[in-house]
Amino acid sequence: MSTTRVLAGLILAVLACTGLAQGPIVTKIAGKNPGLQITSFTGPDAVKAQLTSDLTYSDWFTLTNDKAEIAYTLKAAYTASGAEGGLELRLADSTGKEIVAFRQRGAAAQPRQIVHAAVDALISQTFEGAKGFCSTNLLYVKDLRGVKEVWQSEFDGGEPSVVTVNRRLSTEPSWGPGNSTMIYTLYGTKNTWLMVMDMRTKAQQVYARYPGLNAGGSISPDGSSVAMLLSKDGQVDLYVMTIANQKLKRLTNNASNEASPTWSPDGRTICFTSDHASRQPTLYTISPRGGTPKPLLKLRVEAVSPDWSPDGQKICFATRVGANYHIAVWPGKDGADFDVVSKTAGDWEGPTWAADSRHIACSRNQGGNRALYLLDSWYGTTRQLQNFTGHDTLPDYSEARR
Repeated sequence: MSTTRVLAGLILAVLACTGLAQGPIVTKIAGKNPGLQITSFTGPDAVKAQLTSDLTYSDWFTLTNDKAEIAYTLKAAYTASGAEGGLELRLADSTGKEIVAFRQRGAAAQPRQIVHAAVDALISQTFEGAKGFCSTNLLYVKDLRGVKEVWQSEFDGGEPSVVTVNRRLSTEPSWGPGNSTMIYTLYGTKNTWLMVMDMRTKAQQVYARYPGLNAGGSISPDGSSVAMLLSKDGQVDLYVMTIANQKLKRLTNNASNEASPTWSPDGRTICFTSDHASRQPTLYTISPRGGTPKPLLKLRVEAVSPDWSPDGQKICFATRVGANYHIAVWPGKDGADFDVVSKTAGDWEGPTWAADSRHIACSRNQGGNRALYLLDSWYGTTRQLQNFTGHDTLPDYSEARR
């Protein structure tokens, strides 16, 4: 079976659960998260620890015992009977009025997943239009003793596991729609290849291996096309390949360098990096059908590694500020200024939006160590993800489960 048919089959099989319907957009209503106190918990200590961790890393509440800061109180109880487990959550406001109550059910053998789903539901039921991202997964590149492989973890870095075992440079991982496929770049001795992997079986095949560079693979939201960077004609340009027939469409044709294509959630636009107008790379947008690339930013600044938010409203990227890179957010309006949202020292690079379109995972290089952090684009707070054992870079969050 051809690589094209394999990729098409893997993606088209999950399109029924990848609709692009968007709910109301949550906006900031205060200068900080509301305080939350867990007033009671019954069940195993491990489940309580997981609930506390998820509430902390999801970062829609701030856990506190300070009476002056408490806006909500939470009662929780975990029970299991036979093959089924369940976590009951009851949230009350500062007056004691219960405003959210439900029981999240799941497999008793997977209490972590029950907690993840429960916290996601708590967030969506408390904050109108919000999506939790505890049930999502993270792809990233880990460098151990000079060998770079793609790894996978839970949303907060928990339960890490290696995905590729190529024993060579494996980089630029990107989820496909429905979270069933991954496309990434594999470096050979002379060329780079685009590889596609079935995330359920871990079977992988070469997807693109034209002469020279094959990199930057990004699958469209509807699973029909792949944006990629190719140098088969002597220069690096942006292409889109239709998966069904492997038909290539060239979107750029110039001596500049293109990089990091990312699709808008509706599939109508691609944002990418190019140094077309000067030696300084910045962000452009283009239709996947072709046309003239348009500058995204009002200011011509160095800007790389864009990622489109799941709600379609914003783009995050890395930009140079002084001697370092920082994470910035473009607010979704043509010609608008952008906000730098990383506030602390270090080089902040490779951003990816979480499913809530608020938090951003990225790498931070400080003192020569590259670790993954979670960055709140509203308030600028940061938290290092768990299980840092090597140089971790290039994260990519999966879609929220439906």
